[in-house]
Amino acid sequence: MGNKGSLLKIDLTDTAKGFSGLIGADVSWISKFPIESEFLITRCATFNIQKTYFDENHNYQIVEVTAGAY
Repeated sequence: MGNKGSLLKIDLTDTAKGFSGLIGADVSWISKFPIESEFLITRCATFNIQKTYFDENHNYQIVEVTAGAY
């Protein structure tokens, strides 16, 4: 993505009881590679990607996900 940011949008409405406190952080700034984008998310989290798109000004990519199988 180069100089663009990323936003991970997580829908937690269907998560199992006790798993709604998902913790994560965007750690793309840690990488020494400018085209690399990473997210640091709690262990064993699974997601289903619903859609990906850029904001209207193409400043960042949005990835919409829902909870995956446990």
